[in-house]
Amino acid sequence: MEQNFSVESLLETFRKGLKLSWVGGAKANTRAFPALDSPYDFANLVGYFNPVRMPQVAIVGDAEFSYLQTLPRGSREQLQNRLKVLRPNCFIITDNQLVPPYLTRQTDWPLITSELTAEHVLTTLRTELPGKVCRRWVLHGSFVSVFGVGVLITGEENTGKSTLALELLERGHRLIADDAPEFGILEHNRVVGFAPAAIKNFLSTRELGVIDVPSTYGDFAMCPEHRLDILIRLESTDKVAKKESTLDQPQEVTILGQQFPQWTLNNSRQRSLSVLVESCAKRISQIKSPNSAAHSLAAQVSHTILKDFA
Repeated sequence: MEQNFSVESLLETFRKGLKLSWVGGAKANTRAFPALDSPYDFANLVGYFNPVRMPQVAIVGDAEFSYLQTLPRGSREQLQNRLKVLRPNCFIITDNQLVPPYLTRQTDWPLITSELTAEHVLTTLRTELPGKVCRRWVLHGSFVSVFGVGVLITGEENTGKSTLALELLERGHRLIADDAPEFGILEHNRVVGFAPAAIKNFLSTRELGVIDVPSTYGDFAMCPEHRLDILIRLESTDKVAKKESTLDQPQEVTILGQQFPQWTLNNSRQRSLSVLVESCAKRISQIKSPNSAAHSLAAQVSHTILKDFA
C-alpha cells in the first residue's frame, strides 16, 4: 500500500484524468484509506452511494442524485446520522451535478465533483484504486514483463537474478522492480507486483553496478505494475540438474495463497537463460490448455501411425 494514501492523495492522483474538484469537507481530506488484505475487501472500496451498505468511495450518479434531492427533512437528518456511523472516505458527485446544500454544510464528509459520467468514474477507480490501497508483501527477486507475462526471477544471493533481468531488458522486455518488488492481492485473486518508491526505475548488478533504467533504455522499459504469472528460480550448482523443469511440466509454488508455475534453471551452464525465460513466457498459455507442445506432438505421431496403418 502506498503510505498513508488519503482522500487528498486520491484527488491528486485522479484530478486530471477524472476532472475532479473539491466542493466540501476539506477538513477531512487527510482521512487515510485502510490497507486492504484480500480481494474480498475490494467489494466495498468503490461503489454507488448506498445508505444501507456504504462504500468507502461513494459515487453519486443520476439515480443517487435524485434520491438525495428528494429526501424529506426528517430523512435527511437520519441519513446524516447514519453517515456519521458509516464514515465513508468521500463522495464523488458525477455528471457535473450540483451538490445538495445540506451535504456541503457537513465538514466531516469530503465532497468531490467530476464532470464525467458516474459509470466512467466508477470503472476507473475500481480498476486503479485497489493497487493504491492494497496491503503489499515484499518478495525477493527481479520482476519483469516478458511478452506481457509477469515473470518473477527468484533464487539465492549471487545467482544472477538482476543480470538475467538486464539481459531481458536488452531484448526489449520491461522491468517492474528489481531486488524487492512488492505484491498485493487484487480482485479476482489477481496477485499484482509493484515497484517500491525507494527503488523504482533502478536495477543493480554486480558487474555494472546501479543502472538508471529509463535513462538507459527509455521510459517504456519500466512498467509501473503487472500481474504475476510465472516464476523462474535460478540455481547455481550442477546438483540441481534433476530439478530443472521441462516447458510442459513446471513445478507448482504458492504465492500469497495462489498457485503459480515455476521453472528451475541452472545458471552455471553456458547457455542463454533469457531465451529460456522467453520460451517459458510463450508457453504458459499453452500449458494451461490441452494444446501444449507435448500434446500436439503426441497427436501428430498418433495421426501419422494411424495413417500408415490405414
